[in-house]
Amino acid sequence: MEVIVRHTSSSDWISFIYLAILLLIVAAKYINTNEFYLFFKLDFLKSYFAEKKRLKQQIIWFDLILFIITISVMSISMMQIETLKTNSDIVNFSHIGLFFSIIIISKSLLEICVGFFINKTDLILNYIFFKIASLGYASLLILPLTAILTYNKIQFEGFSYLVIVLFCLTNLVFIGNYIYRYRKYIIQDWYYFILYICSLEIAPLVISYKWLNS
Repeated sequence: MEVIVRHTSSSDWISFIYLAILLLIVAAKYINTNEFYLFFKLDFLKSYFAEKKRLKQQIIWFDLILFIITISVMSISMMQIETLKTNSDIVNFSHIGLFFSIIIISKSLLEICVGFFINKTDLILNYIFFKIASLGYASLLILPLTAILTYNKIQFEGFSYLVIVLFCLTNLVFIGNYIYRYRKYIIQDWYYFILYICSLEIAPLVISYKWLNS
């Protein structure tokens, strides 16, 4: 396995990013304490969304904070693959973060439009919020691993990719569980579901891959 020396110059900015993430986690806990503990309950976010449904809440401060954390961790993870070979900087981090934000928000708006046309708006909205929460859960899971990659001077190249694989697998498990729970609704509209997977799930991944490699 190839051992690669990581460049560590001008890393103060990423320390600030990690500090900001930790402060956001603390803020999320104190702003929505109950939701914070329910979110980390090992039941595939069932309790978390059951509480939100009971309170008739869609977006709360916890969700907004979680979205910021998610974008930050995803940007760091993507950047670390490239920084095994080159120096990183906050401009690169900002560009990747902006790209992920645009993709997620645009994709969510398109999904809402699709839900409106097939008269499944509530179901689609629930799915969108679940996916974003799933991304947040996976991001917090890999956060310590990204810190190890950032502050260790010598890294194995495969470890960076292992972090990305863990992130993707976590999301697949969560979304797979969600699809299984709502399988009877999906079976009723299986044709639209297949079109949705191809156009709004696979296509953005292809676009992201090509952009990040450009």
